[in-house]
Amino acid sequence: MKLKSIFGITTIALPLIALSAQIASARPARLIAQDADAEINVRQEPGLNSRILHYGLPGDRVEVLRSIPGRDSVSEGWHYLRFSRSGAQGWVRADFLQLEAMPTPGWSKTYQCGEYRVTLRQYGSFYSFEYQGGWNQGLLAYVAEGDRSNTGKAWEYRFYLPGYYGASNIYTLTDAWGTKVGDTGSATFQVESYASRDARSPQWQLRRSCSK
Repeated sequence: MKLKSIFGITTIALPLIALSAQIASARPARLIAQDADAEINVRQEPGLNSRILHYGLPGDRVEVLRSIPGRDSVSEGWHYLRFSRSGAQGWVRADFLQLEAMPTPGWSKTYQCGEYRVTLRQYGSFYSFEYQGGWNQGLLAYVAEGDRSNTGKAWEYRFYLPGYYGASNIYTLTDAWGTKVGDTGSATFQVESYASRDARSPQWQLRRSCSK
Protein backbone atom coordinates (compact mmCIF):
# COMPACT_ATOMS: atom_id res chain seq x y z
CA MET A 1 0.00 0.00 0.00
CA LYS A 2 1.97 3.00 -1.26
CA LEU A 3 1.52 6.46 0.22
CA LYS A 4 2.29 9.63 -1.64
CA SER A 5 1.92 13.37 -1.07
CA ILE A 6 -1.05 15.01 -2.82
CA PHE A 7 -2.66 18.39 -2.23
CA GLY A 8 -0.17 18.97 0.60
CA ILE A 9 -1.22 15.82 2.45
CA THR A 10 -0.33 12.14 2.25
CA THR A 11 -2.51 9.84 0.21
CA ILE A 12 -2.89 6.24 -0.83
CA ALA A 13 -3.08 5.05 -4.43
CA LEU A 14 -6.61 3.86 -4.99
CA PRO A 15 -8.79 3.00 -8.02
CA LEU A 16 -13.92 2.50 -10.22
CA ILE A 17 -17.07 2.97 -11.88
CA ALA A 18 -18.18 6.10 -13.73
CA LEU A 19 -21.19 7.87 -12.25
CA SER A 20 -24.01 9.37 -14.28
CA ALA A 21 -26.39 10.49 -11.53
CA GLN A 22 -26.53 14.12 -10.44
CA ILE A 23 -24.49 14.18 -7.22
CA ALA A 24 -25.44 16.77 -4.63
CA SER A 25 -22.35 16.14 -2.50
CA ALA A 26 -19.76 16.81 -5.23
CA ARG A 27 -17.15 19.38 -4.25
CA PRO A 28 -17.21 22.63 -6.28
CA ALA A 29 -14.02 23.78 -7.99
CA ARG A 30 -12.75 25.66 -11.04
CA LEU A 31 -10.02 25.01 -13.59
CA ILE A 32 -6.86 27.14 -13.37
CA ALA A 33 -3.68 27.56 -15.45
CA GLN A 34 -0.76 29.97 -15.70
CA ASP A 35 -1.71 30.67 -19.31
CA ALA A 36 -5.17 32.23 -19.52
CA ASP A 37 -5.60 30.76 -23.03
CA ALA A 38 -4.52 27.23 -22.06
CA GLU A 39 -6.50 24.17 -23.12
CA ILE A 40 -6.58 21.82 -20.12
CA ASN A 41 -6.70 18.15 -21.09
CA VAL A 42 -9.55 16.05 -19.73
CA ARG A 43 -8.63 12.35 -19.90
CA GLN A 44 -10.44 9.05 -19.98
CA GLU A 45 -8.38 7.67 -17.09
CA PRO A 46 -5.94 9.20 -14.58
CA GLY A 47 -2.45 9.33 -16.06
CA LEU A 48 -0.53 11.27 -18.68
CA ASN A 49 -0.71 8.40 -21.18
CA SER A 50 -4.49 8.13 -21.03
CA ARG A 51 -6.63 9.13 -24.02
CA ILE A 52 -7.70 12.79 -24.13
CA LEU A 53 -11.51 13.07 -24.32
CA HIS A 54 -11.84 16.85 -24.58
CA TYR A 55 -10.44 19.95 -22.90
CA GLY A 56 -11.48 22.65 -20.46
CA LEU A 57 -10.52 26.31 -20.12
CA PRO A 58 -9.25 28.28 -17.12
CA GLY A 59 -12.23 29.50 -15.13
CA ASP A 60 -14.54 26.62 -16.09
CA ARG A 61 -16.73 25.56 -13.16
CA VAL A 62 -16.60 21.88 -12.28
CA GLU A 63 -17.65 19.43 -9.57
CA VAL A 64 -15.15 16.97 -8.07
CA LEU A 65 -16.61 13.47 -7.88
CA ARG A 66 -13.48 11.63 -6.67
CA SER A 67 -9.77 12.10 -6.12
CA ILE A 68 -6.70 9.86 -6.22
CA PRO A 69 -2.94 10.49 -5.81
CA GLY A 70 -0.46 10.75 -8.64
CA ARG A 71 1.82 7.89 -9.65
CA ASP A 72 4.54 9.82 -11.47
CA SER A 73 6.93 12.69 -10.80
CA VAL A 74 4.83 15.13 -12.85
CA SER A 75 1.29 14.99 -11.44
CA GLU A 76 0.39 15.73 -7.83
CA GLY A 77 -2.77 13.72 -8.24
CA TRP A 78 -5.95 13.46 -10.29
CA HIS A 79 -9.57 14.52 -9.89
CA TYR A 80 -12.53 13.01 -11.69
CA LEU A 81 -14.73 15.96 -12.65
CA ARG A 82 -18.11 16.86 -14.04
CA PHE A 83 -18.33 20.19 -15.88
CA SER A 84 -21.14 22.26 -14.40
CA ARG A 85 -22.49 23.64 -17.72
CA SER A 86 -22.00 20.79 -20.18
CA GLY A 87 -22.13 17.79 -17.87
CA ALA A 88 -18.99 16.38 -19.55
CA GLN A 89 -16.83 14.21 -17.30
CA GLY A 90 -13.22 13.07 -17.12
CA TRP A 91 -9.92 13.14 -15.23
CA VAL A 92 -7.85 16.31 -14.77
CA ARG A 93 -4.48 16.77 -13.09
CA ALA A 94 -4.72 18.25 -9.60
CA ASP A 95 -2.46 21.21 -10.37
CA PHE A 96 -5.05 22.51 -12.86
CA LEU A 97 -7.77 22.69 -10.23
CA GLN A 98 -8.67 25.07 -7.42
CA LEU A 99 -10.94 23.44 -4.85
CA GLU A 100 -13.68 25.40 -3.10
CA ALA A 101 -15.54 24.83 0.16
CA MET A 102 -17.89 21.88 0.44
CA PRO A 103 -21.62 22.54 0.83
CA THR A 104 -23.08 22.12 4.32
CA PRO A 105 -24.19 18.51 4.89
CA GLY A 106 -27.53 17.62 6.39
CA TRP A 107 -25.87 14.93 8.54
CA SER A 108 -22.29 13.98 9.41
CA LYS A 109 -20.68 11.22 11.47
CA THR A 110 -17.04 10.28 12.12
CA TYR A 111 -15.74 6.84 13.10
CA GLN A 112 -12.29 6.04 14.49
CA CYS A 113 -11.23 2.74 12.92
CA GLY A 114 -7.85 1.81 14.35
CA GLU A 115 -5.32 4.21 12.84
CA TYR A 116 -7.87 5.48 10.32
CA ARG A 117 -10.68 8.00 10.60
CA VAL A 118 -13.76 7.68 8.40
CA THR A 119 -16.25 10.52 7.99
CA LEU A 120 -19.64 10.09 6.33
CA ARG A 121 -21.75 13.04 5.24
CA GLN A 122 -25.26 13.08 3.85
CA TYR A 123 -26.44 15.53 1.18
CA GLY A 124 -30.08 14.90 0.38
CA SER A 125 -30.27 11.24 -0.69
CA PHE A 126 -26.50 11.00 -1.32
CA TYR A 127 -23.62 10.14 1.01
CA SER A 128 -20.02 11.29 0.72
CA PHE A 129 -16.96 9.60 2.17
CA GLU A 130 -13.63 10.77 3.53
CA TYR A 131 -10.95 8.34 4.63
CA GLN A 132 -8.07 9.72 6.72
CA GLY A 133 -4.98 8.00 8.10
CA GLY A 134 -3.45 8.31 11.53
CA TRP A 135 -0.10 9.83 12.45
CA ASN A 136 -0.85 12.98 10.43
CA GLN A 137 -1.13 11.09 7.14
CA GLY A 138 -4.04 13.30 6.14
CA LEU A 139 -6.75 12.53 3.61
CA LEU A 140 -6.35 9.14 1.94
CA ALA A 141 -9.47 9.07 -0.21
CA TYR A 142 -12.48 11.15 -1.20
CA VAL A 143 -15.64 9.91 -2.93
CA ALA A 144 -18.61 12.20 -3.51
CA GLU A 145 -21.29 9.55 -3.88
CA GLY A 146 -22.14 6.25 -2.22
CA ASP A 147 -24.98 3.94 -1.26
CA ARG A 148 -26.61 3.06 2.04
CA SER A 149 -28.50 -0.18 2.64
CA ASN A 150 -30.35 -1.72 5.58
CA THR A 151 -29.14 -5.27 6.27
CA GLY A 152 -31.67 -5.84 9.06
CA LYS A 153 -28.92 -5.59 11.66
CA ALA A 154 -26.91 -2.59 10.49
CA TRP A 155 -26.61 0.35 8.12
CA GLU A 156 -24.08 -0.49 5.41
CA TYR A 157 -22.41 2.34 3.48
CA ARG A 158 -20.51 1.43 0.29
CA PHE A 159 -18.29 3.66 -1.82
CA TYR A 160 -16.34 2.98 -5.00
CA LEU A 161 -13.18 4.65 -6.25
CA PRO A 162 -11.46 4.07 -9.63
CA GLY A 163 -7.77 4.32 -10.28
CA TYR A 164 -5.03 3.38 -12.69
CA TYR A 165 -5.17 0.66 -15.35
CA GLY A 166 -8.72 -0.46 -14.59
CA ALA A 167 -8.14 -1.12 -10.89
CA SER A 168 -10.81 -0.26 -8.32
CA ASN A 169 -11.35 -0.02 -4.58
CA ILE A 170 -14.51 -0.69 -2.60
CA TYR A 171 -14.95 0.90 0.83
CA THR A 172 -17.56 -0.45 3.24
CA LEU A 173 -18.52 1.03 6.60
CA THR A 174 -20.94 -1.19 8.54
CA ASP A 175 -22.70 0.42 11.52
CA ALA A 176 -24.41 -2.36 13.50
CA TRP A 177 -27.22 -1.52 15.87
CA GLY A 178 -27.24 -2.33 19.59
CA THR A 179 -29.18 -5.36 20.77
CA LYS A 180 -30.30 -3.99 24.13
CA VAL A 181 -30.99 -0.72 25.91
CA GLY A 182 -27.83 1.34 26.31
CA ASP A 183 -25.93 -0.72 23.70
CA THR A 184 -24.70 1.59 20.92
CA GLY A 185 -23.70 -1.34 18.73
CA SER A 186 -20.47 -1.78 16.79
CA ALA A 187 -18.93 -0.65 13.52
CA THR A 188 -16.36 -2.01 11.07
CA PHE A 189 -14.49 -0.48 8.14
CA GLN A 190 -13.22 -2.51 5.19
CA VAL A 191 -11.25 -1.71 2.04
CA GLU A 192 -11.12 -4.17 -0.87
CA SER A 193 -8.70 -3.49 -3.72
CA TYR A 194 -9.28 -5.12 -7.13
CA ALA A 195 -6.49 -5.28 -9.70
CA SER A 196 -8.81 -5.04 -12.72
CA ARG A 197 -12.44 -4.52 -13.71
CA ASP A 198 -12.83 -8.26 -14.31
CA ALA A 199 -11.26 -9.40 -11.03
CA ARG A 200 -13.63 -11.47 -8.89
CA SER A 201 -11.60 -11.42 -5.70
CA PRO A 202 -9.67 -8.55 -4.09
CA GLN A 203 -5.92 -8.24 -4.46
CA TRP A 204 -5.65 -7.10 -0.84
CA GLN A 205 -7.95 -6.20 2.01
CA LEU A 206 -7.91 -3.95 5.06
CA ARG A 207 -10.34 -4.40 7.92
CA ARG A 208 -10.65 -2.42 11.15
CA SER A 209 -13.07 -2.28 14.07
CA CYS A 210 -14.38 1.23 14.71
CA SER A 211 -15.46 3.29 17.67
CA LYS A 212 -18.43 5.59 17.12
